[in-house]
Amino acid sequence: MHAPSNKMNTVQNLSLNRYQWASSLINSMNEPVVKVFDVGARDGVIFNLIQKNIEYTAFDLAPKNDQIIPWDLTFQAPEGIGKCDVILLLDVLEHLNNPWICIKNLVNTLKLGGKLILTTPNPFHSEARFTLFAKGWMPCFSESDLILNHHVFTPRPHVINKLLADNGIKIEEILTLDGKTVIFDKKLLENPFRIFKRIIKWTMENRNKMAGGMSLGIIARKIND
Repeated sequence: MHAPSNKMNTVQNLSLNRYQWASSLINSMNEPVVKVFDVGARDGVIFNLIQKNIEYTAFDLAPKNDQIIPWDLTFQAPEGIGKCDVILLLDVLEHLNNPWICIKNLVNTLKLGGKLILTTPNPFHSEARFTLFAKGWMPCFSESDLILNHHVFTPRPHVINKLLADNGIKIEEILTLDGKTVIFDKKLLENPFRIFKRIIKWTMENRNKMAGGMSLGIIARKIND
């Protein structure tokens, strides 16, 4: 077991969404062929963004087509799938009832040295902080999100770090996605009073890097079995 680092500072913010970011990481890999498991793949939408020659397998709790393999992460992986070089886990973690069990089952399918590419909603985003202060509830983690979206786990970065470290995974990089707040754009003309909220959010994001970007992006590596 590896103790998690106390430092979880983000290094950058990107304007890419989770699919664009994850596919760009795979496209930039040097290896000629990479075996990728896309877990929580929905309809396999990311596959069309990947230009690199890969061996791609998609899994989901409720597959949308017969090309996606059913997998409830509270159970061990389907038989015969082997081990992969990369696992994509894009906006899945917040839906898991038993994160420690699910991540253990997941990383058992990852080769030693393999990468986990993970995204979650950012609980420290400026919009979340503003709404929590103004209304007393946090977007993406409200009671309605629990009922409608099954968001049962709030993925705070230090908790994610502990979760992965307990399962032999070391975080290499953490960043925010979906861009920062823009103060002036065409939408502002529709409601000029929005400028006050935008200035507050912009100030938050410049004082704390974790506040920029609606999503967290995490790159991690399996360092032991």
